[in-house]
Amino acid sequence: MRACAALAPSVAHLPRATDVLLTALQDPAAADRWFPEPLPLVDGWFRFALLKAAPDRVGAFEDLAPAAMALVPLANDHTVDSDWGPLLVKASRTATAPTCR
Repeated sequence: MRACAALAPSVAHLPRATDVLLTALQDPAAADRWFPEPLPLVDGWFRFALLKAAPDRVGAFEDLAPAAMALVPLANDHTVDSDWGPLLVKASRTATAPTCR
């Protein structure tokens, strides 16, 4: 229930809500089993909804690294838009370009 509440846009600015999302994403397979049936307005696995919200709420990709590592075993060619996609977008936006000397 806390993870569903943490998805609300009205709490996106609260660090505790972000912590709830990141904690849930550290065991994405468990999060997918929380609900016996798909939730209304959630497309696909519940982890996809968590991962859709999380990148915009953290400052750097490093904050998502534990979630990314937990998602590796679940990711496949059919879920790239919902799992690796948001992670790669965040990684590319927070990566620093090497400096030339």
